[in-house]
Amino acid sequence: MMKPKNDILILIVIFAVCILKPVAWGLRLAEAHMPGARPAPEFKLKPIILNDAGTEIKITIEDVAKYHNERTKEVRRRILKNEGKSDAEIDKIIEQEFRGADGKCPCISCAFRAVLLGIQKLWGKEIPQRNDIKIISHLPSPGSMQCFEYIVGKENFVLSIPEKKKRGEDIDIDNWNFLIIRQSTGDEFEVQVRDDVYPEGFFGLRKKVKVENSATKEELDKFRVMWEEVRDTFLTKADWELFEGIKEPFPIGGAIFFSLLITGAGSLLYVKNRKNRKSLKRLLKNPAISDYSD
Repeated sequence: MMKPKNDILILIVIFAVCILKPVAWGLRLAEAHMPGARPAPEFKLKPIILNDAGTEIKITIEDVAKYHNERTKEVRRRILKNEGKSDAEIDKIIEQEFRGADGKCPCISCAFRAVLLGIQKLWGKEIPQRNDIKIISHLPSPGSMQCFEYIVGKENFVLSIPEKKKRGEDIDIDNWNFLIIRQSTGDEFEVQVRDDVYPEGFFGLRKKVKVENSATKEELDKFRVMWEEVRDTFLTKADWELFEGIKEPFPIGGAIFFSLLITGAGSLLYVKNRKNRKSLKRLLKNPAISDYSD
């Protein structure tokens, strides 16, 4: 499996968040790992199928989540090492902080769904060449960045955001926007997350938890519930419920019912018209009516 060539940009984001403004790790990287969060619900997501230099590969969200989880642990180990912790202390802290974590954070879940949708819109039933996909993201979160780089490689992923947002301090709905590009044709598809995916107050609480370190215990508990809700939404909802501009498909059962309704109505009209024609013929054959007509 191809991995990103380097992780400089991701490390800059993580270290800027965790070292330049140090606070508790579990709170600061809440999108990557949320202590106390319940497990993700059952869900079914198709894998991303790519042609990688002649070899067909399948990338599941579990693959990406596991990679993200391990990378997050690696960075956490480096931070603890720099703080002078022993290996035994680090192992204990990692075990406690990542107990139950599977890497399926809101950012990973969203990014994976965005790539699935973009491939569907640009390639249809074709299997894309891995190096034909380019992704431009406006979301400076380690989870989404690692997801995109895992899928397409460092060389085909671009993070494009205003300078003030590069440390993840002012993330809002506008950041949850991704451009999927088919490089061989120049075609592109924009994926924009819908406003109503996020509970009211999500971004304000996120800033308190991740940036300002000013959240009360009640606010932390509230944000944890929101975090779970957003993650679950990206894992279980349909595309039209997640992204702008995607039309809700007409239900198959509804289409069949509508077709039967039209067919039935047509049949009733045909029968009714046929009866009317027969009645008219009988009337015209009536001698009394014939004499009157003369």
